[in-house]
Amino acid sequence: MSEEILEFCDDCGKEFNVNDLSEDGVHFLCKDCFIPLCKQCENPLDKNTDFCSHDCYKKYWAEIIGDEYK
Repeated sequence: MSEEILEFCDDCGKEFNVNDLSEDGVHFLCKDCFIPLCKQCENPLDKNTDFCSHDCYKKYWAEIIGDEYK
């Protein structure tokens, strides 16, 4: 029998099983409160992707690759 781990949504304050929450790097958020953000410009996304545009995708990876050579 596995234990259910409960955690509060940091936005609405309701209690959920931790497996039902998303983490934005700092906060636990329920599916109603979680809004995915573009990894580059942090604009809200309306679909299940990491970037809002191809330009943000290119800029993100250019910065990552550039940091490796510093």
